[in-house]
Amino acid sequence: LTPTPNHYENLKEVLNYDVGIIVDKPIVANISRFDLNLNAKFVVVTHNYSGYPLIRELRALVKNGILGDIKKIKINMAQESFFKPLKPGYPQKWRLKDYEIPTIALDLGVHTYHLARFILNKIFEPFFCEANSFSEFNVIDDMIVLAKNKDILVELSFSKISLGNTNPLYIEIYGDKAGVKFSQDDCENLYITYNDGKKEIINRSNAKFEANKKRYQRMAAGHPSGFIEAFANLYTDIYEAFLEFKDKGYFTNENVSNYTESLDSLRFFKKALRNNK
Repeated sequence: LTPTPNHYENLKEVLNYDVGIIVDKPIVANISRFDLNLNAKFVVVTHNYSGYPLIRELRALVKNGILGDIKKIKINMAQESFFKPLKPGYPQKWRLKDYEIPTIALDLGVHTYHLARFILNKIFEPFFCEANSFSEFNVIDDMIVLAKNKDILVELSFSKISLGNTNPLYIEIYGDKAGVKFSQDDCENLYITYNDGKKEIINRSNAKFEANKKRYQRMAAGHPSGFIEAFANLYTDIYEAFLEFKDKGYFTNENVSNYTESLDSLRFFKKALRNNK
């Protein structure tokens, strides 16, 4: 859990020891210099928003065909921190330098891509990217990326200059049977509208597939769960994956991002920046 530019050297050092490794996203800042052999190591990358029970319920709705054939997913991660700093000393110096991938993509963009991949269980190719610098810091601070997987359109947007937004992650998914919306500001509910006009609110008290499981009921439904619990869910999954890895040399827990997924995310944004140029 160190500044992104340090991940490569930190990871290179820790690989000398016989330990499992958890890396905060992204795995490194520059994919072109990635030359580490991780094949025999337990190396996972944290994308904590996938720990929300209702995000996992959302993935299950897609998997079980409740939304029908998926046509479009929109993920927006807006922040105001370059115009209204989160705290004293922000932004830190390391956030004010761009690498082969802009720091905003390493900081926010990888979350949006991971969520699209996590929820739909597909990878995507970018075909359009708009990157701008609106603040005084002379780094990219606002990006839009469009991508596709066959007939599924992906819209990713993330920003550090969107006043009025602290960090309200928004997700919208549209299929031919139903559309669904999620917001981190209201992380206990999914809002579904079906093609016959019926509307439904899903939460931990009436979830059909995932969010109703005992492991997610630290607090009774109606008493909000949240960000810390999302981390707890993810670390529980990582622990179980680590035990399986020690026993078998691999793990099968689909809630855990291995290092190859993080590298795929970096390749995605490297391609996106080529589109922008």
